[in-house]
Amino acid sequence: MVTTTASGKSLGYGPSPVDLSYLKGKEVSRPAQIQAYPASYDLRTIGKVTSVKDQGVYNTCWAFATYGSLESYLLPAENWDFSEYNLATQSGFDFPWYEKGNAFMSTAYLARWNGPVNEADDPYPADEARLSNGISCGNACPIQKHSQDVYFFPGRFSSSDNNNIKLGLTTYGALCVLMHWDDAYYSTSPATYYNPVNNSSNHLVAIVGWDDNYPRTNFHGSAGAPPGNGAFIMKNSWGPSWGDGGYFYLSYYDISLQTSTAFTAEPVSNYASVYQYDPLGWVSSGGYDNPIAWGANIFIADVSANPLTAVGFYTNDLNTQYEVYIYTSPTSGPLGGTQYVGPQGTMPLAGYHTVKLASPVPLTAGQLFSVVIKLTTSGYGFPLAHEYAVPGYSSAATASPGQSYVSGDGSTWDDITIYEPTANLCIKAFACGPSKIGVFRNGPWYLDYNGNRVWDPASGDVSFWFGTSGDLPVSGDWRGIGQDQIGVFRNGPWYLDYNGDNVWDPDSGDLSFWFGTTGDQPVAGDWNGDGKDEIGVFRNGPWYLDYNGNRIWDPDSGDVSFWFGTSGDLPVSGDWNGDGKDEIGVFRNGPWYLDYNGNRVWDPASGDVSFWFGTTGDQPAAGDWNCDGKDEIGVFRNGPWYLDTNGNRVWDPASGDVSFWLGTIGDRPIAGRWGVDWLPCV
Repeated sequence: MVTTTASGKSLGYGPSPVDLSYLKGKEVSRPAQIQAYPASYDLRTIGKVTSVKDQGVYNTCWAFATYGSLESYLLPAENWDFSEYNLATQSGFDFPWYEKGNAFMSTAYLARWNGPVNEADDPYPADEARLSNGISCGNACPIQKHSQDVYFFPGRFSSSDNNNIKLGLTTYGALCVLMHWDDAYYSTSPATYYNPVNNSSNHLVAIVGWDDNYPRTNFHGSAGAPPGNGAFIMKNSWGPSWGDGGYFYLSYYDISLQTSTAFTAEPVSNYASVYQYDPLGWVSSGGYDNPIAWGANIFIADVSANPLTAVGFYTNDLNTQYEVYIYTSPTSGPLGGTQYVGPQGTMPLAGYHTVKLASPVPLTAGQLFSVVIKLTTSGYGFPLAHEYAVPGYSSAATASPGQSYVSGDGSTWDDITIYEPTANLCIKAFACGPSKIGVFRNGPWYLDYNGNRVWDPASGDVSFWFGTSGDLPVSGDWRGIGQDQIGVFRNGPWYLDYNGDNVWDPDSGDLSFWFGTTGDQPVAGDWNGDGKDEIGVFRNGPWYLDYNGNRIWDPDSGDVSFWFGTSGDLPVSGDWNGDGKDEIGVFRNGPWYLDYNGNRVWDPASGDVSFWFGTTGDQPAAGDWNCDGKDEIGVFRNGPWYLDTNGNRVWDPASGDVSFWLGTIGDRPIAGRWGVDWLPCV
């Protein structure tokens, strides 16, 4: 396979054993609200494309096309630059990182939570010198996002078969796509490409738009002009000095355009841990030559015993129906024990998917549990995606008996290793880490790291000194890593433990700045949905939120102020409605007033809620106590805590609300995600 062009540009596609050519020409159902697509569409004009990068001498086009898609998906709300070098070097596959790769490799890397990582943490090598120096954080780089869904769009059948690509672009952003590059079919002025002959793949780029009326006369490569107008707008990875600022137009009549992929991501706070046996992901498909097949994985609950809240799996056809079941303490292969009926539905697209459970499934440490999935494709006879060791591609794949099971009817099950000893099904389970509590005692902190709501440092709880008398405590995920760090507010100055080591050490990254004034009360929350917590202050009615996250009060750049509450109220913040952003509220010595709809105005007619929980002298707390993806409330009463664990905003311990003692008179309560259970389980 050609790995460089005649002009010396690097390519880098290496095929996967998975072949989706059977999907070619199938049209994905589009939402009812999309009646027709515009004649032209360009993601660059709406701020949904990051800058053009340069893969240099290395054959890593696949990594650049992957992040061309993922970064686009997160724009315009979040502007990221992810590390292609880390993706390439940490893929785990047999290909040398600088030689070749594909979208299935990217999906495996992202789905197992190896990345993405920041470009600044693991920068792309400008030359051979950096490689010899070994400067890389490898698999120890901080993970910035969790990819829970990746979508594979069928390849085109003809020059007019463009609706799938248009659907992907308008729904998710830029698409990573396969094509065949040959310099002979390229013309520099304008930058166009038309290949009517070769449909093999050797390069990956990103599609960022289309123009149905792009003139056929603009194509001047060796194939001449195509039969008609129309072209896709393509983002290459050969630097901004190549082509038209790094872009080119590819004719609708080009025959090499193959499967396109949309990569998506969520904040790393979405789940605390992942159970999985398939770090290399989808390598092959299996089944019974029948559209229906059952698959199951049996896992062992880790020491955190966090409840299950979601499962992940692949589908390999359009409109695949799925049924999910969870069994705790299974007794007969993956069945038996206690059954929990999970979600059912239809996946319109092939790809990797995560579906949430209707309610968390409780676990105990060391307990066996199984995830059982029934898949019904729209015709394809081998519905089950699995990993196994393919020499030269995925030879690192391993498996053990008792992990993955397959069935044709859901009753009789076989261990998959009797067919292939290195095989595992691509089924994952995700656990939520409930928010934990702690207290601040005018300098000393006491954090319930192990989450059992008892102060027991011998079992992992931690105490340390950060701040001084009169400070007010805060906690938040300052870096967007899925774990909360702490900080203090000192009547204007803030001191944030940005590096999370529970020590004030500004030389190692901790931050201090001024926001607010004497008498203000601090708040923290993810106001803008970027996965990081920002700060703010409450001033006996007025609020001032650092919405843009630069820790400076600058309303001209997006920071917001508003009035909610009154003198004597205590501020609270939390994601009351599960929309991924934190809203605010106040506690008034018993009554609570929550801005449930998030418009920062008290309007109960539009959904805001008030209720009574606690009494005079209590201090409020908020956290996701039950792993439902929403924050619940509670109060601290100079030692005793009362948490509304069931989330109905009524104190009813008979229905699951909990009370316990941690702290003493004069302490201030704090809640957050901390502890060793906020780590991936592999």
